[in-house]
Amino acid sequence: MLFFSHKITQDDTLVVTFPRSGTTWTLEIIRSIHLVHQVPSDPLHPLRTLNHQVSAPWINLPRHRLGDLDSKPGPRIMKTHNHYQHIAPGMTRLIHVIREARDVACSGYHHTLDANHLFGYLGTWDDYQRHFLKGQTESDDYWYFNQRFYDNPKNLNILYLVYEEMKMDIGGNIKKINTFLGYEDLTEPQLGTIIGATSFDNMKGTQKSIENVNSLCGTTGRHKTRMDQDIADAFVSKTTKFLGRFKDRLPESYFM
Repeated sequence: MLFFSHKITQDDTLVVTFPRSGTTWTLEIIRSIHLVHQVPSDPLHPLRTLNHQVSAPWINLPRHRLGDLDSKPGPRIMKTHNHYQHIAPGMTRLIHVIREARDVACSGYHHTLDANHLFGYLGTWDDYQRHFLKGQTESDDYWYFNQRFYDNPKNLNILYLVYEEMKMDIGGNIKKINTFLGYEDLTEPQLGTIIGATSFDNMKGTQKSIENVNSLCGTTGRHKTRMDQDIADAFVSKTTKFLGRFKDRLPESYFM
């Protein structure tokens, strides 16, 4: 919603995700792609810092914490967890990342505990799962959030990425993002540089969330050892109801 008060430029890229869906990883991939193409050349450009609060700000922050976004030179990378209806219609380039709901819930629960000074959550894992199913966690309802972006009634220019596919074929997905950003094909050395820079081992401990909480976990299938079957089935039921018509664009595991 806050983005309406800022000027939109043609080289802006907005990464939009439901929380815990690979936001930080995707931001760092985009940043690394710009850098291997030597854009920007200015050594003091915001994209040349590892601090995502500077290089890829969260546009939902209050203005006094966000700073003067309009004065930042392009290309700019930004992130949001805004729902579809709150995306500025003039935004020319969006990257949406989806992650399997049950893993999002697992990651969200641990993030909520780690950042308890922000959330003040006192419930159990069982409580959290039920809150998630009711759309009562950060950013509200996971299924409605993602459904609206896949519906895309405003015909926004969106590149759709799937977290699990990024984990399986990071090189192929980096190439997709590179093309979406309008660059010429990456050379093999450039691709290798980006893969190395954005590996979880390299990023662990260097990227922090907005309140200095370590924001990286990255595990897929974590829910299999954490969720009772009846809860897991309830998640699948909601995924089928809200995202079933996009089955050809999502992994089969989302519906199993």
